Amino acid sequence: MRKRTIIQLLLSLSGIFIVVLLFRQPKFIVEDEKKATLNDSPSQEKVDLNNTSHQSQIEEQDQRIIKSLTSKYLIENDLKKKSIFADSIAELYRKSFVFDSSSKYFEVAVALNPAADVLEKAALGVFEAFQNSGTANRRKELGQKAIGFLDKILNSNSDRVDLKIKKAVVQVYTEPMPMNGINALKEIISDNPSNVEARLYLGEFQFTVGKYDNAIEQFKAVNKLDPSELKALLYLTECYLALGQKTKAEEYIIILKELEITDPYIESVISKFEKELKTL
Repeated sequence: MRKRTIIQLLLSLSGIFIVVLLFRQPKFIVEDEKKATLNDSPSQEKVDLNNTSHQSQIEEQDQRIIKSLTSKYLIENDLKKKSIFADSIAELYRKSFVFDSSSKYFEVAVALNPAADVLEKAALGVFEAFQNSGTANRRKELGQKAIGFLDKILNSNSDRVDLKIKKAVVQVYTEPMPMNGINALKEIISDNPSNVEARLYLGEFQFTVGKYDNAIEQFKAVNKLDPSELKALLYLTECYLALGQKTKAEEYIIILKELEITDPYIESVISKFEKELKTL
């Protein structure tokens, strides 16, 4: 259960309630569930703009706004204006953490207006939906779409390390051989040793498959680059507990407690760390 505990904690750290399934359930251990329903080529005709299946998750005010925007979308003939409406609907779904719907509308927006800024929003929106997908099939489908959008941007902006990292993450969880993504991250780190995001992702992957020593190497590097990065401290504690190294785990628990964290959920996880420490 240790992997699930730390990932749930990271949700609190991000300040938003997102289920980051790609870390909790690696591609190669997730069983396929029901097939996704999104069409391969999104368009205004293929997206159900009157879908109400997620209304209970959306605040009443936002539901009204979505309904209003949908009406405007349906009667608008100008493609760029339709794209703006689709983008606005996507953002409202995103705000309510209904990522499956938000990704559809981001795709519609870029299909109607393939401008650079719209393309980037679609790439990031679909990537976010990929991160939060609940099934292996859907995750693979969204991952492939995310890579398609990311590649279009990288073709003309090859220096975008942030997008290269996202592409590598998708590769790890959608390709038959995840080493392509792992090697891409290692290459990014080699060229950019101070890139905290890449190191965190690589460390998280290694942690997920039980390569705790390799994960510790990455998290220690992150801690050296940014001592305030709480994810690294939490993962280091988790790794040392997994390895049964009581003294090192206790060292990081002390550091965490000295931070005087006030988030009740984080406090509860640190408390759980302390209880587990006593069993070593």
